[in-house]
This record gives sequence, structure tokens and C-alpha cells, in this order.
Amino acid sequence: MMTKFYTENRNTPAGYGMSEKAILEFESMITGEKEQFLAFLTTFNQGFSSTWNQESVFGRNDDIATFQGTKRSLSIAWDVPSINDREAQGNLDRCSNLIQMLYPFYSQGQSNAGGVTVSSNALSLSKAPLVRIKFANLVSSANGERGLLGYITSLSWNPVLEMGMFATPGKFFPKVITISIEFTPLHEHTLGTSTSGTPFGGAAKFPFKG
Repeated sequence: MMTKFYTENRNTPAGYGMSEKAILEFESMITGEKEQFLAFLTTFNQGFSSTWNQESVFGRNDDIATFQGTKRSLSIAWDVPSINDREAQGNLDRCSNLIQMLYPFYSQGQSNAGGVTVSSNALSLSKAPLVRIKFANLVSSANGERGLLGYITSLSWNPVLEMGMFATPGKFFPKVITISIEFTPLHEHTLGTSTSGTPFGGAAKFPFKG
């Protein structure tokens, strides 16, 4: 279930993000649940690293290079501001939902005793915590309709303490939170150029959509 924004007034941060569609969306591939954040980006980097196997040959100045592959990585950081305690509570819930997407799915083991299937206390990891990330035309699947599939390798959650917190008895809600992630994509289409001279899979505008 997606957490809703508390306001859609364009004069507020949430309202501006909704009207401009400046939304950073995460989707869990385990539960299918989505979570959205207003894209107050502080870091947005995409890296493309090609790996070549280089072999030195006697009498040749240049190495013989064999291409192995190109890997893509994303580094994204953003601020999560709140204008009141109610929005701060909602933002904290959104953070919890996102962090939960980093954990896998476990299934309960079963055993057969005398023809009767009995559930055991043993748990086995059955699904890895893959996610989809979508941000406008800059991060998406090849067709632009869904988020980019992959996995989060690290997430950092930091309240901006100098901005203070909203407080209720026994509870504190940061006024501003900074989140940063490292993300490795798992592309669902073939990357490269076909014999016809066009990109595979109709991904002519990979990785960005104009």
C-alpha cells in the first residue's frame, strides 16, 4: 500500500512535487508495494564502467583488449522535509517502508511425517530484495513505463539534527531527513546494437527518455 502525501497544495513542498511530477518512486518486487518521495535531490550520479581484458604481447606496443561488459550504477541522495508534525510522521513511515525493501522474503519449511505435512520452525530465504526505481525520464525501464529493476547495495538514513524535530510525549519526528542510496541495475533488455544498426529491444533512447 502506497503512503499518500498529506497535501496537494502546490504552494507546499508536497504540492509542488505532485504538480511537477518530481517523484522518486520505489517498488518492492517481493510485495509489489510502492513508496514515493518528493525528489529534493542533493546527489544524482549514474556511472557506466566498461571492463576490458588486456593482454600484453611481445613486440606489440598496444595490449590486445577483449571487451567483457559494461556495468551501470546509480548514486542518489535526497532530502525529506516536513512542514508540520503530521507530515513528519508520514515521512518517517515512508522511510521505514523503503528500508524494509532491503530485506528478503523467507518461507517456512515443511516436513512430511507419516503422510502428514507439518510446518517446521526453519526458515529459508526464497526471494531476494529486488526493487524498481523510477524518476521521471531519467530512471526507468527500457520502455519508460515501469521502474528500473535492480538492487540497493547501501542505504544511509540521516536526520538533519540542526533543523530540529517535532516532538510528542516519547516520540520524535525529524523535520528534515537525508537519504542516500547506491543502486545496481539489472537490465531486462539486451544492451547493444543489432545487425540492423539499431539498439536492441526498442531501447533507442536508453538510458534516458527524451
